[in-house]
Amino acid sequence: MFLFSLNIIPLIMKQINLNLERPEIFRKMEELVRDAFWDKYSPGCCEHLVVHNLRTSENAIKDLCFIANFNNELVGGIWYAKASIRHNGNAETPVLTMGPIAVRPDMQGMGIGSKLIRHTMQLAENRACAIIIYGNPSYYSQFGFKPGSDFGITDATGTFCPA
Repeated sequence: MFLFSLNIIPLIMKQINLNLERPEIFRKMEELVRDAFWDKYSPGCCEHLVVHNLRTSENAIKDLCFIANFNNELVGGIWYAKASIRHNGNAETPVLTMGPIAVRPDMQGMGIGSKLIRHTMQLAENRACAIIIYGNPSYYSQFGFKPGSDFGITDATGTFCPA
């Protein structure tokens, strides 16, 4: 566990290394994701299971799944998958989904998630017409995300969801 004063955060961010996720750390990353989301939005969490299942999915985009390290310790990760938006009956438009994005609880609020998002969004820029995420609107708006309702996009049940 780390404890930092706010004026040291810029120094820490310079030492955050981003690398592609590797099979030998899969289990540790699932534990980090579980810890990052445990009891945050509901009792327990399932985000670590999403990451676990994503790795065996043909929709996973492995060259956009990154981890963050600080002092040789895992401190965060981000995952992407292929998806599509259905419209006009059965027509589909390919998009990317981003998430989950997880940062170890004692390192949250330092910009690690932002660094992962900005880095991978830049790499994903020409791969699809959009990136979709289910998450906190006030956080993700800083990266240019807008509510699906702005584009007429709903979830599978036809509901507009602010997240």
